[in-house]
Amino acid sequence: MSMTSVVYLAAGDAATRKGAVALGISELLVRRPGRLGIFRPVVLPGRADGLIETIKARFGLEHSATGVTYEAVHQDPERAIAEIEARYRVLAGQCDAVVIVGTDYTDVGAPTEFAFNAIVAARLGAPVLLVVNGLGRTAEQIASAVEMCRRELRREHAVELGTVVTRADPRHMPAGRARLRRPDAEPPVFLMPEEPRLSAPTISDLMSACQGHLLLGDERQLNREVSGLMIGAMSLPNILERLTEGVCVIMPADRAAGLLPGLIAAHGATTFPALSGVILSGGMELPDPVARLFDGLVVHLPVIITEDDTFDTAVRLSAVEGRFSPSATGKNDLALRLFAAHVDGEELLRRVS
Repeated sequence: MSMTSVVYLAAGDAATRKGAVALGISELLVRRPGRLGIFRPVVLPGRADGLIETIKARFGLEHSATGVTYEAVHQDPERAIAEIEARYRVLAGQCDAVVIVGTDYTDVGAPTEFAFNAIVAARLGAPVLLVVNGLGRTAEQIASAVEMCRRELRREHAVELGTVVTRADPRHMPAGRARLRRPDAEPPVFLMPEEPRLSAPTISDLMSACQGHLLLGDERQLNREVSGLMIGAMSLPNILERLTEGVCVIMPADRAAGLLPGLIAAHGATTFPALSGVILSGGMELPDPVARLFDGLVVHLPVIITEDDTFDTAVRLSAVEGRFSPSATGKNDLALRLFAAHVDGEELLRRVS
């Protein structure tokens, strides 16, 4: 390829799960001859970007770069955009294609965030693949959201490559396609259904959210996905009756002596669902006899302990959404299957220069 092919993913609003689209478009472009790079214009400071690391690991990529922090955008937007452009040009010079993944509605400022992405895309000369959240929206509401984004792109002189509506209600997708994809529709619009597993956190995500640490269990199991949360405030028989596959049980640490041995036994029994983990709230250590019991056992189930009380822990953890990471292979596989099943990759590729 004589020129760098580039796609800029810009979310129209929060919680679009555009990471699934980023994985999908990366898989399309990596099949082409040449070197693919990944660029994030704005990132959180002090830590590796999970989505970049996931895409690099998944497709064996060597080229990636980031722009500036959210704080830098707040302090001086124009200077930040100039720095983003300079860093992008360096990466683009090393690659035949680049996927640019826009901001995450983390800190730029939601009312102006899409406009910021449109400005950056225009400055980089990158066509925009819109990602619009369809969750809880009718076909008409989705169409309005798409049109609002398109107006912003036109205002900032950015070019639309196409639109992917994520998290659409499967029951309404036929009507949505009929409303959004007319015979003369240009650029194309695709709908991907809501898939709760894409937002499932891992035990590691929950441990970070409650500022806990691993008390017992296999550290390698911290990447297990959590299907739901359960408060273990009942007797053991009642808890056992309510266990479901992949649930994480939250219980007061001062009740662990009576409940935790039974839960660990249930996790290993073929007659009960496998848990994802247990979180002990309140910070109290296990009584010595119970601690000695676990010292003599091989415990694989992750048991996390946090200083927060049970209510605060449950509230905080119920708001945690999982993110893409190199180790979340099941989530990554699912995202790619959804993209391939609902987005016409060949049509998109034809539109990428």
